[in-house]
Amino acid sequence: MFNYGEITWSTGTASGGDPLTGLGGTTAQSGFNGGDIGHFFNLPGSRSNDVVNIEQTTNVNIPGRWFFRVDTELIDPANGCSYNGRYYRRGEIFWLSDQCSQRCRCLDIDNEVHCQEAPCGQLETCEQQEGAFYCQPTRTSTCVVFGDPHYHTFDGLLYHFQGTCSYLLARPCWEMAGLPFFSVEAKNENRGVASVSWLRDVTVEVYGHRVMLPKGSFGTVQVDGLMKTLPVQLQLGAVRVYQSGVAVALETDFGLLVTYDGQHYASISLPSSYFNNTCGLCGNYNDDPADDPVLPDGSLAESVVELGGSWRAEDTDWRCTDGCAQNCSVCDPITEAFYFRSDYCGLINKTDGPFRDCRAVVDPTAFVYSCVYDMCSNRDNITTLCQAIQAYALACQALGVTIRPWRSRTFCALSCPEYSHYQVCTSACPASCSDLTAPLYCVHPCTEGCQCDQGYVLSGSRCVQREDCGCEHNGLYYPLNDTFWAGPSGEEGECALHCTCGPAGEVSCFNASCKEGEVCVAEVGLLGCYPRREGVCSITQNSVTSSFDGTFLLFPDDSSYYLLKLCGPVPANGSVVEVKIGRRLVNKGPTWKRPVVVTVANLEAQMGGMDFDTVKVNGEQVALPYVHPMEKMMIYRAPGNATVVESHGLLRVHYTRQGFLNISLSTLFYNVTCGLCGVFNSNATDDLRLPNGRLAESTEQFTEGWRSIADDLTCNGDCDDLYRMCTDLRLYQSPWMCGNINDPGNSSFLACHAVVNPSPFFRNCLYNMCVKEGNRSALCSSLQAYATACQDAQIGLTSWRSATNCPPASDPAITWMNLRATTAVWCEEGFALRDGLCVARSDCGCMSNGRQLATNQTFWTDWECQERC
Repeated sequence: MFNYGEITWSTGTASGGDPLTGLGGTTAQSGFNGGDIGHFFNLPGSRSNDVVNIEQTTNVNIPGRWFFRVDTELIDPANGCSYNGRYYRRGEIFWLSDQCSQRCRCLDIDNEVHCQEAPCGQLETCEQQEGAFYCQPTRTSTCVVFGDPHYHTFDGLLYHFQGTCSYLLARPCWEMAGLPFFSVEAKNENRGVASVSWLRDVTVEVYGHRVMLPKGSFGTVQVDGLMKTLPVQLQLGAVRVYQSGVAVALETDFGLLVTYDGQHYASISLPSSYFNNTCGLCGNYNDDPADDPVLPDGSLAESVVELGGSWRAEDTDWRCTDGCAQNCSVCDPITEAFYFRSDYCGLINKTDGPFRDCRAVVDPTAFVYSCVYDMCSNRDNITTLCQAIQAYALACQALGVTIRPWRSRTFCALSCPEYSHYQVCTSACPASCSDLTAPLYCVHPCTEGCQCDQGYVLSGSRCVQREDCGCEHNGLYYPLNDTFWAGPSGEEGECALHCTCGPAGEVSCFNASCKEGEVCVAEVGLLGCYPRREGVCSITQNSVTSSFDGTFLLFPDDSSYYLLKLCGPVPANGSVVEVKIGRRLVNKGPTWKRPVVVTVANLEAQMGGMDFDTVKVNGEQVALPYVHPMEKMMIYRAPGNATVVESHGLLRVHYTRQGFLNISLSTLFYNVTCGLCGVFNSNATDDLRLPNGRLAESTEQFTEGWRSIADDLTCNGDCDDLYRMCTDLRLYQSPWMCGNINDPGNSSFLACHAVVNPSPFFRNCLYNMCVKEGNRSALCSSLQAYATACQDAQIGLTSWRSATNCPPASDPAITWMNLRATTAVWCEEGFALRDGLCVARSDCGCMSNGRQLATNQTFWTDWECQERC
């Protein structure tokens, strides 16, 4: 162990140093020398004037202290590597010779340095720095997204795009040897003004990790779904995420640098090795801004909406849009001129202003016009003005240009955490509890931001004294008194140990597990034990791969089945829910998927069948996204082009084109479900419960018990031929037959309509009557099915049997007769035929966009419910 105190000289007099100052001549070296030619180690700064700052360096995160292991063949420093007498930090990349033919990385595992053949890439040169060789890019280009939002591409094109979805900003277009893959996406959002959008989250995928820089982030980042305290290192230092001024920065060993201030400003910097090989909204990085608005197919976009929509990424926000097409931000000439004034947006390009030294380096024109654009869409919003000016300040500083103070206590003051203060030029790599020497190795220019006071360092989002620093555990930093879960061996992602970060960096853990009714999951990025909020049943075209309680079950594909049904009282704050899957039709081809019908209260959604893109609600085809006026049901497309039917807080059914079905059900329905998905009660032993409540003796008996006999699923868009061939269909629709189920004026089941949707039962009745050629048994069975559903929903019914001449089910003296009719149906004067029934002409209703609407029916023309008819 070596401890270095304050050193004020760099050269002894024997080496030509000034006897009064100790400077000049041949500077000293510091480290360890074993007395032979190859057994030595130089500390960083040796043989340079930086040797006077050696007390600030360390390899154990204690400035001035160095640890070495010297009983091995090579000197092995702690937290780093020794190679040819030079110290390399964990994860550092270097090349072996002036030819830069072998690329090496310090793995920091038993002093291991891993090298492989890898010369410099295109537009890179081999350069020597402080005794080591590096492949340096000949240039770096930056794409900036800022404001509401403006896109300034790698090649300098500026455009405004107001989409609110997730969009690809940049990634390599194609694979090239030596070029790692990465992807940078941005999720946008509206903030008060619907015509413009703002950045919300920035997500980077690199080296198999997904790192999200979220809105409002300061001191934290989300890695693979879990929140982490900064700084974070991944892949042995190949990816570093750290606080950098007002922004969070993500930096890789191949030169990618992404920053996001958590509010409105993001930047992506790429080395020249990616020249002419980027795709996304940041352009193609080929020095030609004219071809930056290129679509994925290589053609040029005709509008920014087309451009943005073409680079849309997967997004669970199904309400998002590609935004305003034109006139998104409009000002009258007088207001616009006002915002161009030097005390507003004009401050950016003011010739004697705080950014005067930058005007020749970064053209301020685009930033000034973007500022005016933002002010016009957010009138008199001083925060908008400050953010627009900050965007130019950060762009200037990123290129090493000195800017002068532009904030004051009364203008755009930056609020800093306790024990810190604002600096217009502070280190882009500030010291933190887990890396006290970070500023010494920072290669980036200074940036504006909050700087910890003397004697304080960053601990996540706070500045603390060194004795109040937190703990290192499995390569992650935890602030003092932080609690977290870990696996049996201390690994993250499990809830077996509950740990606390105590004083002096000590982590104490004790065995623990989640309580009954809780599950170990991450919510909003925080791993912990949370109440179980839903159960999931997973189904393929012929199997339940996992019931709500984990049971596997095969079921035939030649019949329809109840997957989910309520076999208990409807819970408070709940609704009647039901999910059925139809039978497979062998003559429909491989793209045909078994139809699925989802029922919530009195709404029924149908999906699947021949046309997967066609979705019906209560028998009417609807456009997606569909939102019921009362939001009882929402239907939308999900990533992967799946269809989702959702009743918020109750049920979510996710159906993919490949035929995979997931049913997510709220724990409100705990212990009241049945069907092929089983009883949702965390007990797999009673999953094979039959409709009568008994346990089935075999899986065959169980599946047979939940067969949905001749229901509407068999048709679901595939029985048009049958209906056309059913010559007596109009008769079967009459109020004294199947029409008795849903006739609004003459139904014995009127009290039930608001609770149990009659439409599927009505169609089921028609289908049965057509197949059985009018047999009264089929009619009465169909009416009985709806009556049973109503009684299950605890709805009292009037005497429906007398109205339809259906005898009680227990009457042994039942004789069946054929009701096949041979006469046509004629309506009296003043009435007209509608759907096989005679109705008053005033009740004929309307047609709108191909939909039949009842008289006095109200509806919205768009899913945002802006226009009501």
